[in-house]
Amino acid sequence: MLGAALGWHQGNYQGTLGALVNAPVGFWRRGNLANIGFNRWAIDLNGALTYLDVTTGLELSGAAGFTFNFEKPDTHYKTGTEFHVSGGDAKLVEDLRYRHCWLLLSPDFWRQR
Repeated sequence: MLGAALGWHQGNYQGTLGALVNAPVGFWRRGNLANIGFNRWAIDLNGALTYLDVTTGLELSGAAGFTFNFEKPDTHYKTGTEFHVSGGDAKLVEDLRYRHCWLLLSPDFWRQR
């Protein structure tokens, strides 16, 4: 996989635009328990935007993109174009008495920082 990204920030906003190229790798055979390679060329174009307010600890993020798939040479099957979207929010909670920071992520995930 080969990728490139361009990112920027202005005030509380950060954004990225990216592109990935997936080369056909992996061993594929009908009846295998798992075929871990895509075994096809694919190009993914994506973008993401994050709003981060460091004074309140609020973070809102979203990303979307398109994956353009090419024909698999072994099966002559072409997967359609895929649209993908993801998002999340987070809240930094600080307890200065104990010098701990916790990051609350959606959905229902805690991570100590």
